[in-house]
Amino acid sequence: MKKILLYLIIPTTVILIIIINLLPKENKTLTFISDGLWYQYNFENKDNINSDFIYPSLQSKELLRYIEEDITKITNSSTSLKSQIKESKLVLLSIGMEDFINDIYVNEKERKLIYDQDILSLRADVFINHYHHIIEDISSLNKDSIIISLSLYNPYPYFKDTNLDIFINNINYYIKEINKNGVYLDITSYSQEKYFNSINDYKLNTIALNNIYKEITNLNSLNH
Repeated sequence: MKKILLYLIIPTTVILIIIINLLPKENKTLTFISDGLWYQYNFENKDNINSDFIYPSLQSKELLRYIEEDITKITNSSTSLKSQIKESKLVLLSIGMEDFINDIYVNEKERKLIYDQDILSLRADVFINHYHHIIEDISSLNKDSIIISLSLYNPYPYFKDTNLDIFINNINYYIKEINKNGVYLDITSYSQEKYFNSINDYKLNTIALNNIYKEITNLNSLNH
């Protein structure tokens, strides 16, 4: 009798394992693809978040190449960028600041910003082109994933500069339009002195990032 039961249990178990493996898996991972904004941020619920592809000085041209070359960040999992995108339910895209920031200089003595508008305009054209291809590549890799585009923000709220505000707003317009099938998260309201650590630090502080992270996780929970 025991042998008969054993013969029945083993095939049934094998069949169940095969069925489970064949069932479509629900992608729950939220992948951050970001420049220095999220670098060294202490993420909560790390089991559902992939932060392997956050690079301090990441520019759009580099990210485009990383996707095309399918780079692998050396971690415990060593999952490639393409593989991670394919496995993700949501992809958070936070790039752009590093494409422009090196062309904007702070003159503390005169309390103003120095930059060439023509150069920034050229940088913007290149960035918009890259961003378009990045969104296309991510979408083609995983048509079911939701891409969350983070807006740019004014990195120097200590100085009143209308032209820079207009420039950033224009870039954000194109970010939103390019990712029209995804989610656009506007973080320009954090362009306030209280959300920066110093006049020369263009990265948002932990207070701002905690608030933004809550917005992102709320979007994530709505999609479960």
